[in-house]
Amino acid sequence: MSYLRKFGMQPTTELMEEISKVVNHPARSFIAHIDREELLEDLARLVSYPSCSFEGFDIQPSLECAAEVARMVEAVGFADVELIDVGGRAPVVWAEHRADETRYPDAPTLLLYAHYDVQPAPVQEQGWRTDPYVLTKGGDGRYYGRGAADDKSGIVAHLHAIDSAGGLEALDYVNLKICFEGEEECLGTLEEYVATDPQRFAADAYLIFDLGNIEVGKPMLTSALRGTVIVDVEVAALRQEIHSGVFGGPAPDALKALIMLLATLWDAHGNTVIEGISDFEWTGGSYPEELFRRDVGLVEGADLVGTGSIENRLFSRPSASIIGLDATPVAQSSNVVIPRAKARVSVRFPHGQTAAMVTEAVITHLTAHAPAGVVVTFPYTLEAGAFAAHDEGNLYTLFARAMSEVFGVQTQVMGSGASIPLVAALQKISPQADIMLYGASDLGQSNIHGGNESVDLSELVNMIKSEALFLHYLRPDTDDIIIP
Repeated sequence: MSYLRKFGMQPTTELMEEISKVVNHPARSFIAHIDREELLEDLARLVSYPSCSFEGFDIQPSLECAAEVARMVEAVGFADVELIDVGGRAPVVWAEHRADETRYPDAPTLLLYAHYDVQPAPVQEQGWRTDPYVLTKGGDGRYYGRGAADDKSGIVAHLHAIDSAGGLEALDYVNLKICFEGEEECLGTLEEYVATDPQRFAADAYLIFDLGNIEVGKPMLTSALRGTVIVDVEVAALRQEIHSGVFGGPAPDALKALIMLLATLWDAHGNTVIEGISDFEWTGGSYPEELFRRDVGLVEGADLVGTGSIENRLFSRPSASIIGLDATPVAQSSNVVIPRAKARVSVRFPHGQTAAMVTEAVITHLTAHAPAGVVVTFPYTLEAGAFAAHDEGNLYTLFARAMSEVFGVQTQVMGSGASIPLVAALQKISPQADIMLYGASDLGQSNIHGGNESVDLSELVNMIKSEALFLHYLRPDTDDIIIP
């Protein structure tokens, strides 16, 4: 990062003087100490790896990206950087920094999380206007590339925040744990691994850089995440394809039966209606409907579905989506009755229930509504729990203050319809810890998981400043903040 590249790995008098200036000045002083050119170079280097860790994709780019991330962590000054095999396809990049226990025996422990794996980026299907693996500045000033927002920006943000706060030499009053995952997008094995080694992952606060703000310049901490359940439902009707003219009508049609079955997941208004999944009224920050309409990009003639406020539909109610379908493509279709068909159902659900309960509810619903004349099975399921934060803890409040000071406006506490499987596992092992969920993406323009994913550089820089200022606030001898 900038200090270490400028002065070398060994601390010098000049370095320590500059560090002293940084950590003893208010938030605005951090602006001058973030080298945007080096920040973009680091982000571009990570974006260049097509590190998609899903089954069926070449894992080598993910492994190479993990090695590059490890090198970047070492460059900040972390010793003994590990690549931990957590039982999946891609390793976790792990490193630790210990506080000076003699001077600061009660130093807090922070775990800094981000992930280096990405979603697939099919150029034609998603309409990419640039090479998804070359970080490219657009005419609008944003930087485009797969992972630019989700979530390679999180890796460079954590590392540059440490650098902006003076580097590890200056952070002798706090314990830091680096946890950069390689299988977040494909719901990997890290959360199960956490349960096997809870002491390693224990912390007083978790800084999860994997979300973002609704709009650029309006800081947000996320207080709730929906969980995710994936259920494959397969319908079988015939041993083989048969002529639709000769046999169609009395013969059961697997695809027709699957469509009828899936339709029972929603009511006439588009609300998800699965018996046994609970909801609640959202009382946190709002997501204005006009802003949501702009963000989702409705085509002419389309409209929103469901009833109630946008916040209820997004944060505190279940939502079912069909994310995959196995059936004959239109281009290869012929006049036959379809013997088998399969769909992948994804259900997002609010906190207050376990993922196992939701899986059971989905399977029970689909079994009860199965059309006559076919056999319905569920060959695959996957689960990730929901989450609700403690948003009144000292560290949480302090982080919100740092964001407000840097952005110049009050930090909002919001929910998210997204899921981060690791968060519930961390909350289980450290139930009293503060968990801060934030990031550099903005919902209206970042388009994470889709084509032309992008990040606003000013947003990324402000998030780095916020994290650096938070680290500064943790100093026991800071005049304006005393942590009880």
